Amino acid sequence: MSVGSQILPRQFVVGRDGYCGSALPGAIAPIVQAGRARKGAPTMVAAFLAELYFLLLATVAHAGQVVHDGTVGPAGALTGPAYVIPDTAGTTRGNNLFHSFSQFDLSEGDSATFTGPANIHNVIARVTGGPSTIDGALNCDIPGANFFFINPFGVIFGEHATVNVSGSFAVTTADYVKLADGGRFDARNPANDVLTAAPVSAFGFLGPTAAPIVIEGLPAEAGDVTMPVFLVDGKSLWVVGGDISLQGTLLGAPAGQIALVSVASAGELGVDVDNPHFQPDTSSFPTLGSVTLSDSGLYLTGVPGGLAIIEADQIRFRNAAILAGNDGDTRGGGVRLIARSEISLDAGSSISALALGDGDGGDVILAAPTIQLRNSSIGTTAVGNGNAGNVLITANDFSILDSAGISAENSGAGAGGNITIQADHVLFRGDPTFGVLGSQAGLTVQTAGGPAGSVHIEATTVELITGGRIVSDSLAGTSPGGAITIKAQTLTLDDHSGNGRTTISSQSIGGGVGGGNIVLDVGTLQVLNGAQITTTSVNAGPAGSINIHATDVTL
Repeated sequence: MSVGSQILPRQFVVGRDGYCGSALPGAIAPIVQAGRARKGAPTMVAAFLAELYFLLLATVAHAGQVVHDGTVGPAGALTGPAYVIPDTAGTTRGNNLFHSFSQFDLSEGDSATFTGPANIHNVIARVTGGPSTIDGALNCDIPGANFFFINPFGVIFGEHATVNVSGSFAVTTADYVKLADGGRFDARNPANDVLTAAPVSAFGFLGPTAAPIVIEGLPAEAGDVTMPVFLVDGKSLWVVGGDISLQGTLLGAPAGQIALVSVASAGELGVDVDNPHFQPDTSSFPTLGSVTLSDSGLYLTGVPGGLAIIEADQIRFRNAAILAGNDGDTRGGGVRLIARSEISLDAGSSISALALGDGDGGDVILAAPTIQLRNSSIGTTAVGNGNAGNVLITANDFSILDSAGISAENSGAGAGGNITIQADHVLFRGDPTFGVLGSQAGLTVQTAGGPAGSVHIEATTVELITGGRIVSDSLAGTSPGGAITIKAQTLTLDDHSGNGRTTISSQSIGGGVGGGNIVLDVGTLQVLNGAQITTTSVNAGPAGSINIHATDVTL
């Protein structure tokens, strides 16, 4: 539930959320703060507007107006700015309440409040006459009711928008909603309606394209973020449409699910907002669209941790973050990003899955032909008795650049997570111009508690260049460091800068009890210009072993 309109500071220091005693990365910090405060308000015009229709939709100014179209209830305009929309203005079938509008726009200071009897479980509202701009409060006073907002012409949530519901919330630019028994609520062709009491089971798109959804927050230069939608624990937030853009805003579904799915063709997407573990299937869509998060984030920490799912053709993060912490005693949901072309994380973006209590953390899964991290991070961390989640990367071309990195760490009794990469080409490259020694980029598994996680890479070529690194650290606890295993046709370590910061290393330091082993099973191994493959122990048990199986070796 979104409460109030407080602007949230971008930097702060936290204790228990996995970064004890230190400032969180810029993209993560406001998300944790938002989760604790449970307050926010959203928005300002998004900077990323690619298609002409997208541009037109985002710049059209709407005066607040709510008008029933007469297809499922009485026709006519409502009186604002505090619009009250009772169940008698629509049609009820069992636990479903259907509303239909020819126009639905809310200006700053406006509110639209849907009311009805307590037995209503789904409020399903469509718009049939044109795009909607929501810059006021969208409320549903029915306890526990899910709210669906359908507009096939496009939707913008503006700077002052808030969504206040006690159930799950879905916004879509689908042409129709399919019900589980074959019923249909059609926003493009209302004459095709078949209204039933069955739950919503799919969003249908007729193609050839789908209208965009924009959720606008404060611009980057404002240094703050706002939150239009923050659901009660265990509920689901679905955003399904054409290109989806979040700018300067946070969305929250603690212990629930956030699904952002962008489509760009005809097809049906199955939906179940009552199941926070439901996995969308985009296989019926020949073409998908893009999802862009700029200075924005998704918050899912709770009991248990929630699940974030993003599916599109292209997924782009710029100073954006996902935080999925599990504070319960069952497994957390984790993060799943699936793209048909590209996933890119840039400018301080981060994805974190945390195991904070007795339950295991969720996995972080990324799959796309091209995946790139630049000055960004992905991490799983265990600080309690639960095990950290794993990081699984599947790509053709996978690169970690400049100061970017992936980590799997544990400081409690639970085990660390594994980092697994399957790709054709893997590149880890630092920035030699950063600071005195340049930056490093790559992978880290680290234990200061229970059993360490490991690194496993299978690829055709693996390159560590100018600060590229793979490191396993044992700092404390009762278990040795994690193993590093690489299987590739060609493995190249080349420290062009000559400062020795291009490395594959296993270390046991201080309170560690031994280093992890390094196993390299490659056709060609090249270690050039001062690059290193090392295992060390500093008064902390035996060092790990180095096992190299190679046909050709160049040192």
